[in-house]
Amino acid sequence: QIHTRRFFCDLPEGSPQNCSSKPMFGHLFSKEEHFIGRHVDMQEVIRLISLQRLVTVRGPPGIGKTSLSKAVAHYMNDRTMFKDGVLYTSLRGAQSTETVISRLCLCIKDQCVDEGISSYTETDLEKYILKVLREKDLCLVMDNVEDPLNAETVPFRECLQKLVENLPSVKFLLTSRSAVGGGLSGVTEKVYTVHSLDAISAARLFEKRCPRPLDMAELRVSVVGNPNGTPSSRFRQRTLAGDTALVLLSKHPVLNILGGHPQAISLAAPLLSDRSLKELYELLNARMLDVLQVADIPVEERNQVNTLVASLQVSIDHLRKRNLDAVRFFSLMGLLPSGAREVDFDVYWGSGWRDLADALMRASLIGKKQQPKSDERYSTFPFVTLYAQRILQANDRKMFCVRVCRHLAEICESLFMVVGNLTAESDAAYDILSAEESNFWSCLQRYADDESLGSLTDDNPSASLSSICALSSSTNATMGSNSADSVANSTANSTTSGQSGLSSATLSGLSVMSYPLSSTPSHIGKVASFFASCLFLVGRVRDGQRAADIGMSIVNKLSDTMSQANLRK
Repeated sequence: QIHTRRFFCDLPEGSPQNCSSKPMFGHLFSKEEHFIGRHVDMQEVIRLISLQRLVTVRGPPGIGKTSLSKAVAHYMNDRTMFKDGVLYTSLRGAQSTETVISRLCLCIKDQCVDEGISSYTETDLEKYILKVLREKDLCLVMDNVEDPLNAETVPFRECLQKLVENLPSVKFLLTSRSAVGGGLSGVTEKVYTVHSLDAISAARLFEKRCPRPLDMAELRVSVVGNPNGTPSSRFRQRTLAGDTALVLLSKHPVLNILGGHPQAISLAAPLLSDRSLKELYELLNARMLDVLQVADIPVEERNQVNTLVASLQVSIDHLRKRNLDAVRFFSLMGLLPSGAREVDFDVYWGSGWRDLADALMRASLIGKKQQPKSDERYSTFPFVTLYAQRILQANDRKMFCVRVCRHLAEICESLFMVVGNLTAESDAAYDILSAEESNFWSCLQRYADDESLGSLTDDNPSASLSSICALSSSTNATMGSNSADSVANSTANSTTSGQSGLSSATLSGLSVMSYPLSSTPSHIGKVASFFASCLFLVGRVRDGQRAADIGMSIVNKLSDTMSQANLRK
């Protein structure tokens, strides 16, 4: 009976009205049309800003920091979480603290609902901001803080410090590729890192951005190849008869290329207006960096919004001014599409790489992730890997290609000795094979490309394949800041249990082929032979045949008879 009772029946009928006071700042921008896969992130940022005065949303370029901050601003403003509202300003392109102050003043006048405040005529802009916002209960959202922070680090920090000290009731939500850092008195910066979208959310965003509908037949078409070298059979094995269109799309190689990166997805999806998914895949596979931009944009008008390359270039230019070795280390990542572990970088770089990796992580150019049943891996998005390879200098390319090939050959051999043995070491080998597979394919394709191999010699860009045979022996003499002794020791210990993930007892019995360490072609032959054999042993016959075919095309040109025999077997 309680459900039939009428409450407030003695009150006259009428329309409900909102009697709460209007916030001072409420003229916000429009909401994002497609805000997908970020609602958990949004709630976590809101939780942090409710507890802290300064929160920084950090992430790589194009990951969705601006969209997230706008969604948070609208959510807080709609629910009047702050009595005086939310004030939003974009600092993209601001190269000085004067520009920051000017934009804050402009936003105050544009977004303030109090006409009296908007008509203030204070000539000192900084005093104007403090006068208007003092004692106000509001959240100040400053987007793209990395631009003024990189251009004038100390002056911007001083400006932020003054705002924090003089506006005790204001909370600050910043978005940036790097954190502001410690040292601000009276406030603690909490950093929330934004990561890539999950597979289903990435597929949903791609579907929303696509200019035409996708049919099931198109989604089920198999595609040969992968920009990281991984054949499409991995995707075919995961396709089930009962999968929905969204699930099929989430498993498609195109989505794998884009890596759950929102800006990459938003730039790639419109390309489907006059292409099939297969044609889009082939286009991205051939020249992803060049096509991930708004179509028909003149070169002089390309910026961080309409092209990914320009966005990455901003971060690299800033890093190049301060830490050239960090840029070199970043370019090394271009040879490692599936990333690398700490023990791998001890071989590829030598000592001192950890500080460089930390600098790249602070700039949100690479990330570190704990793999299941494996060591932590440093990696980045596929298109970032391609960009890193593009900026790899000739001398570094010569040195790093040799080191990577040599080390991958040793990993391949150690895997071959135990994979499929139904032991604990075999289980570990499966995990390592899965984690390193893209690196193996990338190494093979690099050496299979005549033009790429020719570029390994500085003096003669058109040198033949056999001319790289003596490269390895001369590499340690030109290592720059990396000592020859440290690299030699790292190489000698590269098949320890910590490096391969296999037990030392297992590795101690490995019979290493008698290839001279100075013979790079022999090492690429080992990569091809052992990698193809591992794929055959785990039942991936087509992939193993493809690896063997690529390897045979390489060793035939190098007259590497031992590798030819192994590949024929």
